Amino acid sequence: MKKRSYPVVNIGIVPVFTICVILCMVTFAVLSYMSADRDFRFSSQVAEQTTAYYDAVNEANQQIASLNQTLLDSWNRGVYEQTESSYAFSVPVSDTKELIVELTRIEPQPDGSCTRIERFEETSTTKWHGDDSLNLIK
Repeated sequence: MKKRSYPVVNIGIVPVFTICVILCMVTFAVLSYMSADRDFRFSSQVAEQTTAYYDAVNEANQQIASLNQTLLDSWNRGVYEQTESSYAFSVPVSDTKELIVELTRIEPQPDGSCTRIERFEETSTTKWHGDDSLNLIK
């Protein structure tokens, strides 16, 4: 009689399929975690930049209000024409950005404003150095 030989490793299709499914699930879980972590870091950075910008805007608005009050006081004292016709200042937003404000003096309005905003923009304080070179062949 012939002896039957069995394979050394006797694994069925179900355990192999289960291992493949578990590996796929672990891979997708790690990818999901990495994506969520990257999104969290990016949204935190955007929130910090937005907060810094609006803090600078608030400070600029306070300076504009103070200037309007000073000009209104000079209007009431009759020395309005002796004041400067334009004003400019900048408020730092971050290490590399600032908020530039330029104002022009106008006659007092019913709402109490004595200036017109000519420029109110965020600009970079650093010089940009672009590198367009591509090293394709050495």
